[in-house]
Amino acid sequence: MKDWYYLLKKLWRDKSARIGMLIIAVVAVSALAAPLLTPYEPNTQDLSIAAQAPSFSHPLGTDLYGRDLLTRLIYGARVSLGIGLCATLLAVLIGTTVGLISGYAGGWVDNILMRIVDVLLGFPRLFVILLAVGLSTPSVKIIILILGALSWMEIARIVRGEVIVIREMLYVKSAVALGISKRKILLEYILPNTTDVITVYATLLIGTTIIVEASLSFLGLGVQPPDASWGTIINQGRIDPINAWWISTFAGLAIVITVIGINLLGDSLRSLLNPRADQN
Repeated sequence: MKDWYYLLKKLWRDKSARIGMLIIAVVAVSALAAPLLTPYEPNTQDLSIAAQAPSFSHPLGTDLYGRDLLTRLIYGARVSLGIGLCATLLAVLIGTTVGLISGYAGGWVDNILMRIVDVLLGFPRLFVILLAVGLSTPSVKIIILILGALSWMEIARIVRGEVIVIREMLYVKSAVALGISKRKILLEYILPNTTDVITVYATLLIGTTIIVEASLSFLGLGVQPPDASWGTIINQGRIDPINAWWISTFAGLAIVITVIGINLLGDSLRSLLNPRADQN
């Protein structure tokens, strides 16, 4: 706990990290406190005010069905951030497990697992995601499973590389000589020393996952209407991009600003936890 406190303290001193954390905090708090921040419901339609430009009563305007755009963006943050976080956690779980086993076992186990990773990396990820989602019934759970199941390969490679280095260190060799079980060595001696690189990559992966989810929803393969998602809002805005410019514009800005905040935090974490990466 103390280590995390000092880490947050160092991050706060970094300007980029501070901006990133503030952006993420504003988006996350807005998503969690959505009912307190807006008097409107995200799916309630009022065609009498359809495609209304930004005004005092509707600061970001309304969409083509008369729904308050700010409300839909706030509720859409719940979906986009939720999918990004859950899919990333699933990818980290799979990738870390494969990387630990591959790096520690070595030999034929390592060869088989890494060849599987190579094959999966050889396919265009977005195409495979589109195919997988298109063959299933789009839902939030399905999207999380597909994105997580197709995003773990890079993490596996990174963790494997760290494990190969760590397993040769004296304290690990001493644990092996003492007859400590492989499971305990992996979980208590090796895994804690890979959390830095996992944390950095996972932070950056969240931003990528949010963009992929928005792309799927824009194409009609992600979150389905009338549920609010940043991608579905952009998709609606393309129907009349000139006269209702605010629909796609503000949804796109929400994605851009959120991903920038996540990437700023991720880059600062990388510089802080792995300073050698910036020197290479």
